[in-house]
Amino acid sequence: LLKKLKPNPRTTFILTYTGKASVRIKELLSQHELTEYKPMTVHKACSSNWNSNFLKNEYNNLECEYLIIDEVGMIPRDILMKVLLAVPSYTKIIFAGDDAQLPPVNDS
Repeated sequence: LLKKLKPNPRTTFILTYTGKASVRIKELLSQHELTEYKPMTVHKACSSNWNSNFLKNEYNNLECEYLIIDEVGMIPRDILMKVLLAVPSYTKIIFAGDDAQLPPVNDS
C-alpha cells in the first residue's frame, strides 16, 4: 500500500496499540525497503502520559496527511476516539485489522 500511494514519510503516521506490534511492523517495512516510515504506538504519537492524557487533541493536532492504524480492533474505543479527534479533517485514515480478532479485554 505504501509503495503504491507513496505518501510522504514525514506526514504519514503508522500507529499500533503495542510496542511489540510497532517493532514487528518496523521489521516488515525494512524487508520491503520502506525504512523511512516509522511506526509507533498510539500513546507515543499522541504524547500520552501514563494516565492516557493525550497532549495531541482537536486543538493541538497530529499533523498528518495519512494515518494508518494497525489492529484497530485491539484499541479501546475511548483511546481510538482520542486519536481520531487529534487528526485534522484532511487526514486520510486507513484502518487495518482482523475481523476475527478478539475485542480488547478492558473495552465495554
